[in-house]
This record gives sequence, C-alpha cells and structure tokens, in this order.
Amino acid sequence: MLITSIEQVTPEVLTAILRHNGFLWERATVSGLRVVKSGETNAAQHYIFEIRYRDPRSLKEAPARAFLKLSRLDYPYPHIFEKEIKFYLDVASAMQRRYKRDELPLPFCYDAWYDEKNGRSHLLLEDLSEKFMPAKGGQPPSKLHLEKMVEKLAYLHAFWWEHPALEDYATPHTDESLHAAEALYQQKYDAFAQVMQSRLSLQHRDMLEKITAHFPERRRERMLNGRGMTIVHRDTHPGNFMYAYNSVRLIDWQSWRIDSGTDDVAYLLACFLPEQTRRREERHLLQKYYDALVRLGVKGYTWDDCLYDYRASLARCVAFLLVAWKPDDGADGWLRGEKALRAFADVEGMSIYRK
Repeated sequence: MLITSIEQVTPEVLTAILRHNGFLWERATVSGLRVVKSGETNAAQHYIFEIRYRDPRSLKEAPARAFLKLSRLDYPYPHIFEKEIKFYLDVASAMQRRYKRDELPLPFCYDAWYDEKNGRSHLLLEDLSEKFMPAKGGQPPSKLHLEKMVEKLAYLHAFWWEHPALEDYATPHTDESLHAAEALYQQKYDAFAQVMQSRLSLQHRDMLEKITAHFPERRRERMLNGRGMTIVHRDTHPGNFMYAYNSVRLIDWQSWRIDSGTDDVAYLLACFLPEQTRRREERHLLQKYYDALVRLGVKGYTWDDCLYDYRASLARCVAFLLVAWKPDDGADGWLRGEKALRAFADVEGMSIYRK
C-alpha cells in the first residue's frame, strides 16, 4: 500500500509491510514505533523512527530503525520520484539478494511504492544516520574514503556489467539517441563559445570542439553494442555519499542509467576533488576501481580498456557540464568544466580521438 503520511505508519501497517517483503516471519509483529527525527524539502518529507517488536529475535532480520521518505502531496511534480523508486524496486532489490549488507553501495531497502496514476511514492530504507554521516561542507573526502567510494562503485558496476536484464530496467543507447546527444552538444557549444570564446585557452577550445563534434569511435561502438555497459549513478559528487569510519554508502538515485562505469569515477575525481589531490591520487584510485571490478568477476576487461574508458568518461563529463551551463552563469559557472578539461588534458584525453 502507498503511504502518504506518517500517521499511516502504525504497528499493524509496518508489520504487514515487513512480513510481505520477507523481513518478519509470519507470527512476528511490530509492537510500537517512535519518530526520533523529521524533516522536509519542497518535494518530500523525511522521518527516522525506532521500531519495537514483541519478540526481540525479530531484530535478526527486521530493522531496529528505519528512514521513511514520502513524496509531498502539495508538490506539483511528484513524478520526479519515479526513477528513484524503480531503482529500489528493480536494481537495489536484485543486489540485496546477492551482496551482504556491508557490501552494498547503497542503503538497504525494506519497501518502495510508486503510484503511476498520481506520481505519489514512498521509500522505506535502512537508517544510516547512527553509523554514517553526510559530507562535511566543502571538505574533500579522505584518501581512505576515496578508496571506499571507488570500491563501492565497482560493486554496483560489476553486478550489472553487461547484465542481460539491463534493457528491462533502463533505456539502452541507440544510434538515434547518440546523434541527438551530439547535436545537443554542438548546439550548446555554439552558444557557449559566443560568451566564453575569449576566455578559453586554445587548448581548451580544441578539446571542446572535438568533444562536442562526436563521440570517440570506440566509445560509441561500446555504447551501441553494450560492451562494458552497466548501471551508473550519474551524480557521484561527495555530497551524495554517506560516510562511516571505514565505509561509505551512495544515496540519491534519481539520475541512474545505463552507461560506462568510469563515468561515475571520472565525475567524482575530476569535477570535485582539489586538483592536487586528483593528480596525486587519480591513478591509484582508478587502479583500485579496476582491481575491484576484476575481483568481483568482470572478465575480458583490460587495464588499457579501463584507461580508455576513463578518458572517454572525462570527455562525457565535459559534455554534461556544457549542457548544464547557461549564458547567465558566465565564467564562474564554468569552473567545474575547466577542472574537467584540465583532467582530460592530464591523461592525454585527445588520444582517444586519433585513429
């Protein structure tokens, strides 16, 4: 059933939900619950609550605390949650059946519901707040956390690597969709150049002209034939991770799709790390990511393949940032794009466009 208010979350309702999804055995029951924290955004309401059970043995499988996210009834665009709910219903549930709780790169999901008629939804997730903390404002992650971040991304990417069910969960790339993307990149670059041409170095202009003209040939082939394609988060900035002492979890799954796993790694390293940190740790972290992919069962994927994909993903990041840029943003709105271009130059990214 769809939950639209916290008042609906009674012990009886929670018992039914947890039983239905296999977290409570048939005779086990929730005896009470207590909201310990609440908050809201323009689009959703959030609650953390403690759960009590008549039989303490229920805690072997059922949660002691949970996080509930409800789409707001007064929000005019409720359908923005559809993709996130689909992720937890299809993608996360499949990973939960294979990975142990501490291996998951995401919060454990106890229930998810989306009403296609009105776009309303709820998510009942593992409460991360007791062990995990959000990113500290403006501070880059530690080296240990960066290593954990790329390893957790590898858990996501390795599970869905060339998975036969990918097309059931998300729209694959087609020749038409890639041509449409290229046309958009060129259109955006034309508008960008009118404002920013005099502020761009010759090197950056050359790179932008190449990046927006067409996808690198090998990357295009892989996108069309599905080689090396997987599910990616697409918005891997440090604020979308939660941090424990020696672990991380990735949250906010509204933007996931099918693409190259190195897109997630490139966006994190090139666009959000201080450049000195990125230059010092980039190779090590990419190697850590690649080693984790291989350890988790990805086959037929070489280190050279990974390096190529990383370069192509940096170009993809530049293109995404260009699409997001608006004339009113001016030079200040392009600072992250400049960082991505410098990262692209540092790894000799233009080599992927040479035949």
